[in-house]
Amino acid sequence: MKKPFVICLVVSFLTTVSCQRDVENLEFYGVIKDIELDIPIEDALVYIVCWKYLNSADQSYTEEEIKETVTDENGKYYISFDKGAFIEIKITAKGYNEEYSTYYISKSRNKLNFELRHN
Repeated sequence: MKKPFVICLVVSFLTTVSCQRDVENLEFYGVIKDIELDIPIEDALVYIVCWKYLNSADQSYTEEEIKETVTDENGKYYISFDKGAFIEIKITAKGYNEEYSTYYISKSRNKLNFELRHN
């Protein structure tokens, strides 16, 4: 009775692991705001490291791509990548505490808004 269950569990695990793939045509966009005043922050630096599987046999990340941009007068930013599976994002702005987050990517368009606190 236990053997079929264990086999099913192993097959499910291997299927899940083997399905890890890069998402193509990635877009990250959003608004950076002051958390207390609820106003956009202009010229905030948005720095993204995008990790890719590519054709990794062991499902480890094999390449990284780094891009950065600054927010416009409305606190908006936009960054795109050809593909990826995981990102690290850091937001910095003069007079504010740094924000750092990580995300596993499951879709092409990703809206990521952040609120920063004064330091």
